[in-house]
Order: sequence, then C-alpha cells, then structure tokens
Amino acid sequence: MRIVGGASSLGVLLLSCFLVSGVYALQSPGPAPDSPPKDLSGVYECDGGSYTGTVVIQKVGETYNLLWTIGYGTHFGVALWEGDRLCSSWSSGAGPPGIVVYRLDPAGRLVGRYAAYGGDGSVATETLTFIAPLKAGVPKGQQKAEKYD
Repeated sequence: MRIVGGASSLGVLLLSCFLVSGVYALQSPGPAPDSPPKDLSGVYECDGGSYTGTVVIQKVGETYNLLWTIGYGTHFGVALWEGDRLCSSWSSGAGPPGIVVYRLDPAGRLVGRYAAYGGDGSVATETLTFIAPLKAGVPKGQQKAEKYD
C-alpha cells in the first residue's frame, strides 16, 4: 500500500509524531509542563546545519500551521502541542511527507528532530529561533515568510 497525500497520510503522520514524541520524551528527563506555552506564533529563523530558511508559525484554534521557506522551496505542516513538544507533519506537496518534533530549550528556541516517509531511517535536526511577531491584519493561513524579508 502506498500512502499519497490527503487526510489518511496526515493522520498517519500525526500518529507517528506522537509515537516519536513519546520516545523523544524518554530521552530527555524532566517533567512535562501542565499546559502549552501561551502562543508560539511568529516568524522564526530555521537552521538545519546544511540549510537555512524562515518558518512562519501561526496558532489556529488548538493547532498550529507551519510554513517553511528554505531556498526556493516551501513546505507546510499542521502541528499539535503534546506534553512539552510541538509535533508537526510537513510536506512540500511534491515529495514525500515527514514529521518533526520540537521542544522548547531554555533560550526559547524550538529544537527539532525530523524524518521523511520512505527515507533511509535517519533522523536530522533543525533549530527555530524567534525573529519577529506575525504581521497584524493578515488573515489566518495567509501569513507568508517572504513578507518578513
């Protein structure tokens, strides 16, 4: 069976995200906060070691929409706060989807581990550093990273 886009693959990715989050939590001791941070919305610098870019995070109800702009490509995802982790799907719409699990470090950065569906099983890292609040007056889902350049 091949999973291709749509709601079923998103469900599989979010379930996988929660499983990875549980394993990730076991690797880093410490109590999980009782509630999520007030709001993670904003524009973040993304540093993945071999790449850099910008990520827009926008809170929508109990979820977050994420939009990565890396080089000439964009990826999008939907995230949930679970325990002390932000768990997100991601996809470019053209390639295989993936998951990323971020935790807030003491400096307020989101430090993430991610993997792609159909990959070689490796896990890579990226760090998001807050650089600006979202622009006022732009409707939810229409914030674009290029507006912050």
